[in-house]
Amino acid sequence: MMLAMLNASRDLVDLSLDCCSFAAWGEATGDGQTRVGGTEQGEWGVMSEHTLVMVRKPDYGLGWACSNIVGSLSCMRGMNETGVAVAPQGAETPWLEVKGPCYAGLHARLVLEKVAAGPDMVSRIVQVFEEHPRCGSSVFLFAQGSPAWSDPHPDQMAVAIEHDFTGVTARLPSHNAAHGNPLTEAIVATNHFLQREMPASYSALGESDRRYDAMVAVLQERVIAEVPDMQEVLIACDPAGLGKQSVYMEPDSMMIHVAFRPSADAPSSPHHTPVSFTWEELFGPIGD
Repeated sequence: MMLAMLNASRDLVDLSLDCCSFAAWGEATGDGQTRVGGTEQGEWGVMSEHTLVMVRKPDYGLGWACSNIVGSLSCMRGMNETGVAVAPQGAETPWLEVKGPCYAGLHARLVLEKVAAGPDMVSRIVQVFEEHPRCGSSVFLFAQGSPAWSDPHPDQMAVAIEHDFTGVTARLPSHNAAHGNPLTEAIVATNHFLQREMPASYSALGESDRRYDAMVAVLQERVIAEVPDMQEVLIACDPAGLGKQSVYMEPDSMMIHVAFRPSADAPSSPHHTPVSFTWEELFGPIGD
């Protein structure tokens, strides 16, 4: 138990980091396949120097792969073997007082191990979050590959979960009216997405909105067909080049592309040429 706690130090601290993510599908990607990207701009201190790709195949759940750092047992940005992808954002809410038992940091991993792609993906994700009240505050974006069922609705393809100790709010692609979001086959999330309640004095909201609107603008202007298109969305989020890592996922082809920024003096990760992995390359050494 002590070894597990040591390796989950980041999950327990539950750092609030500036992040951006998006998912696009249907006409937004040209070929109809889903593409998901996310980047992280936060500062982790010495942990920033020890990034990794984590591959897990549990006996009791679905296998998954994700970007991560040493000191975490959860998942940053990745997907499971059925093509459910996740990208989290921090959402600090210091005005909330946590009362009672709660869970810290492992929700992305719980969802990837429990929830398979399908028309009920969103409702099942909400159920996982409701069953595991979160100590801190976060926004999680989830999306899945091209639907195998007939007449799919946009609200079945992706969701942004706003979650803290007070409850769970599911923000669906069709529910973005407060931002004037014209996207119907894409979804964007930043640190506060469409926060349920927030004091007017909270200074982080303006920057979160800027990043949100910048990504929406790129998704309006170009088809997200290749990794360079996905990078352009994240560069709009982070034009100053402060990203620590960026991840691009293609659930339909089960490809994951990762780019890490190895030090504070390195260029921005969204500008890096990412390293690409097929699912077979990641899971082949594990075997059946």
